[in-house]
Amino acid sequence: MAKDETHKKDSSTWAICLWQWLQQRDRQNAEPLHIVGVFIVLALCILPLPFVFFSVGRGAVLCAAASAAAGCFVGFLFGIPLTQQREGSSPSPTLTPGGPAPPGSAARTPSAIKPNTNLEEVSNWLTKIIVGVGLVEWQNLRAAFAELSENVALGFSKASGDPVETCRVLAGSLLLAYAILGFFIGFLGTRLFLAPALALADQNLLNALAVKSITDAPIGHGEGGFKLTGAAHAAAEQIQRVSLESLNTVQEAWAWARAQLEANKPQEAVKGYAKAITLAQCQGGDNARLHVGYAAALQAASGTGKSPTKKVREEFDIALRLLAANPDPSVKRRVYINLTYYYLYATAPEGFQTALKYGQEYVTDKGSVPSTEIFANLAAAYGQAFGWLQEHPDKVPKGFDKADYREAALWAVREAVRTDAIIVPVLRKMLLPASEFPGKDPQDNDLEVFSTDEEFRKAVMLLPPSPLPPAPAPADEPK
Repeated sequence: MAKDETHKKDSSTWAICLWQWLQQRDRQNAEPLHIVGVFIVLALCILPLPFVFFSVGRGAVLCAAASAAAGCFVGFLFGIPLTQQREGSSPSPTLTPGGPAPPGSAARTPSAIKPNTNLEEVSNWLTKIIVGVGLVEWQNLRAAFAELSENVALGFSKASGDPVETCRVLAGSLLLAYAILGFFIGFLGTRLFLAPALALADQNLLNALAVKSITDAPIGHGEGGFKLTGAAHAAAEQIQRVSLESLNTVQEAWAWARAQLEANKPQEAVKGYAKAITLAQCQGGDNARLHVGYAAALQAASGTGKSPTKKVREEFDIALRLLAANPDPSVKRRVYINLTYYYLYATAPEGFQTALKYGQEYVTDKGSVPSTEIFANLAAAYGQAFGWLQEHPDKVPKGFDKADYREAALWAVREAVRTDAIIVPVLRKMLLPASEFPGKDPQDNDLEVFSTDEEFRKAVMLLPPSPLPPAPAPADEPK
């Protein structure tokens, strides 16, 4: 009996300690714990009863545990939350950087990744089967339960020597009480703990997808070059409202900075990119695209137009070094698009010479992905070189024919159009004078030296320039 009292004391002590711990929890977060804790404490209090009143001890505990496990499984099936999914809908994502989503903020972003709902479907099927079969086969279930209780009672009786009638009461009580207790523990545990955990996992996935949609967005040029579209734009609107100090990961700070660029706040974008780079150097994950974005933000914040500043050039150099260590083709393409673009606006001849250097370096590399933007920038650089040598004939090296630049520019224009004809409007803007392309930026004149060249006009799908009408014949003088 002393051993039974020890078991009872140990279980009661654990129950008291558990209850005291539950009471120390913050009331706002602990209410679910109190509810489940009541059932756990109840189970711990009931558990020693077989040791105290009967000598079947271990067998009763195993029987109670098996019954509770079965009830817990059924409670789990009934408590599995359902994921809300609407086919064909595309609500904007809710982004909560730096922490879990607030209650009720479940939102979904259009993406190829969706939560796996197999377990929900299985739960739905099984719960319907359990309820349906239970109602139809109620009499048979009662008989089955009575038979199970009888078999367990016989085992208890043989082990303890107690009358079968007494053990039958114990067996039925254990099976029923622990099955119900297990059901509520499984149901409430699933609803109160598993459901929030699944919601948090889904929200973290949505956050990651939203952040990735922003950081993956290319840095454009010209009017509207920093604009985002679709899910990236919706996510950027959300993350703009978050303070930079609350962001603790590279991707979040990067997305915040890119969102500030879209909002036309380059000074804030510079701060965000600087923090993202600092975090990347500490946590790992520094990459060339991050420094290209930083360079774009610095250039936009400099107020010096499009001519790259010294700091911008330094960031491009860092991007090239990082690219050499990790030559990802898609990242390389984005880096070289920005390199060739920004150097077109640097002081001649250094600017177009550097743009030509990087453009030729890219297109001659067999591992490079064909890029219509780089071909267009290369054509612009050749056009600048041709025009500059026309203005500075004394700078033409001996034995050099500037017509080679014309042929190279024409080749680059044709390659740009062949790679993707969407570039044609950009090429036309660089080729045509303001009289034929009203409203163009005066700086976008890289190919104007070839504006009357029929081959260039044909390359960008334009008709030859109309010849000047003949001068009218002078009227006869009156006699």
